[in-house]
Amino acid sequence: MGAVVLVRARAAGAGAQSLEGRAGELRSGAAGLLSPREDELVGADRHILGRHGDGRLGPALRPSPICAVRHSGLLEAWDRFETDGRRHGVAHGRHLGHAPRRIHHGLQRNRRPAGRSDLRRVPLDLQLHDRPAARADRLVAAVRLARETDTPLSVRSGGHSVAGMSIADGGIVIDMRAMNQVTVDPATRVATVGGGATWGDFDMAAAPHALGSTGGRVSTTGVAGLTLGGGSGWAERKFGLACDSLRSVTLVTADGKTVQTSEDEHPDLFWALHGAGGNFGVATQFEFDLHDMDPNILATLILYAPEEGGAVARNYRDFVAGAPDDLGGGFAYLTAPPAPFVPADVQGRVCAGVIATWFGDHEKGAQTLKPITEFGTPLVNVQMPIPYVMFQSMLNDPPGMRNYWTVEYHDTFP
Repeated sequence: MGAVVLVRARAAGAGAQSLEGRAGELRSGAAGLLSPREDELVGADRHILGRHGDGRLGPALRPSPICAVRHSGLLEAWDRFETDGRRHGVAHGRHLGHAPRRIHHGLQRNRRPAGRSDLRRVPLDLQLHDRPAARADRLVAAVRLARETDTPLSVRSGGHSVAGMSIADGGIVIDMRAMNQVTVDPATRVATVGGGATWGDFDMAAAPHALGSTGGRVSTTGVAGLTLGGGSGWAERKFGLACDSLRSVTLVTADGKTVQTSEDEHPDLFWALHGAGGNFGVATQFEFDLHDMDPNILATLILYAPEEGGAVARNYRDFVAGAPDDLGGGFAYLTAPPAPFVPADVQGRVCAGVIATWFGDHEKGAQTLKPITEFGTPLVNVQMPIPYVMFQSMLNDPPGMRNYWTVEYHDTFP
């Protein structure tokens, strides 16, 4: 398994050659298009570098079949390349595997508003998916290429960075999703996880052994990004943050070296990876200690009219302060889902909600949770055992939605 290296190069200037005129060259793997004139092409690390019009050396297109082209006035050409791309097995904008277009055209990254008006800011925007790397040295080569050419570099695992850290505009994106292997050793209770795995991959591998760890609140979150930032999740009161279960991290540093970190090897770096890990390199592999976890948890969803939210939040806050560590969950305002257990007149309404998880004995959990399940006048009050891997997927954002978030931090509830 390996990483996908995505190179995004932009042309500038009114004299840029038309895409239609270069279609044959692109399909045959010829490069250029980094400046209004033909560029001097230089091979380096099996990538192609182009000499810009100002003499600056930068990444161009790799000499392999490509299809990913975006341009405000040339959508027909894009469609032609899409067909060609599927034949060659390359992914791009209309494929779910193409991260930059997905993030760019949704509002999960609001650094620049999406839409065609954005594309018109530059004459040409090339996007290229390289084929998944078969060896880790391809990833090392990409890091070295970025360093040697002073090119912006970002790493994409789950792509859940609200701040847009998964994207390097005009730079190189290392897409880790092909490195999504997860192996579990039930004897040693250790999980070995690739840098592109999601928590859904992790949970599906661990649950058959009645093992698990803290892993976010949706299944599509990347293991790497969440863990290196600390890692909050449903099970954090019982098992700590995701990074608290780390045994080791394999890292490709900025100088292109592969480093193994643990409490015994490079302990200072290993310590820094517990929360500030996005600053030190590309994490290619993790080892986690696993904990006993029943594959089925007790899940609770309670929805109230929004005007009851203040009282509900204060009650939940007071309950959590003295609750056992088996409890997880939170309070939120949310839109009632179109689910069978939600009355038709409540579906689609904004509600104040409590979501609770219980990682211990279910009967004990039902008794312990009564201070919140018997509070107020709920519109919906559902409690049931559910597989943890299924519960982890219930809050996943539907693909294609243009989502955005706002947040405020308070010392106490109003």
